[in-house]
Amino acid sequence: MKISKKQLKRIIKEEKRNLLTEAAYVHDIMRKAAEALEMRDSQGLVDLSNEMEQLMIPDRERNSYVLALNAMVEAAYELESYEEGEGY
Repeated sequence: MKISKKQLKRIIKEEKRNLLTEAAYVHDIMRKAAEALEMRDSQGLVDLSNEMEQLMIPDRERNSYVLALNAMVEAAYELESYEEGEGY
């Protein structure tokens, strides 16, 4: 199957738009994750981690973000248990 220059340009433009959209989405997920950690919302962080796993970004990048989100989940659990133990 041959692709014309016009079709190739359109495909490249669409892919660029998709990449920029996903980059904004990743940024939004990480911003929400920071807020969830601040609120000690471990379930919210788990949900965000699951959302990140569904993105169509390169595996290495996605895995790095998921790893960071999972570390935030652990931190939220630790903060929750610490605050419960201290009677906050």
